[in-house]
Amino acid sequence: MHIRIMPGLDARSAIVLSALLLTAAAPPAFPAPESHADAVRALASADAATRAEAVVWIANRRTMADADLLHERLRDESGLVRGYAEQGLWLLWSRSGDAGIDRVMAAIADCREVLKRNPRHFGALSGMGQIYTRLEQYDEALKWFRKALDVNPNMVGVEMNIELLRQKRQRTI
Repeated sequence: MHIRIMPGLDARSAIVLSALLLTAAAPPAFPAPESHADAVRALASADAATRAEAVVWIANRRTMADADLLHERLRDESGLVRGYAEQGLWLLWSRSGDAGIDRVMAAIADCREVLKRNPRHFGALSGMGQIYTRLEQYDEALKWFRKALDVNPNMVGVEMNIELLRQKRQRTI
């Protein structure tokens, strides 16, 4: 005996469709806090998943001012919550509070990841020089530009950047 739930739909497809519809209609298993006050309250919940969700909310939306809340969760009874708290603190520490600086710091982190995989990536080496030039850390910029030139001696733009930084340093002495 075959039962057709919808014409043209086999039993397997009907089960998948039913599961999708039930999932879409169900409330989230771990509803995220909607405000800072909700997150702080959720950190005291008896439910580990609720505490973990609060840690994630704080880590993604708040600043160093909330670091103490995450430090407390490093001693949580749940390993999941402790792990999220540790990762959340790393995330908070990586933010300066200035969106422009945060973008530059993300570009530095990206370059470092590339250089871990390929230490001779002259584009990433040169990129580090450019970033440090923008940060007005000229000695650090020169170091990275020289590394790029050591890997690829054909980089005329890098040679020009090194010369410009040398001139800039001479004017400030």
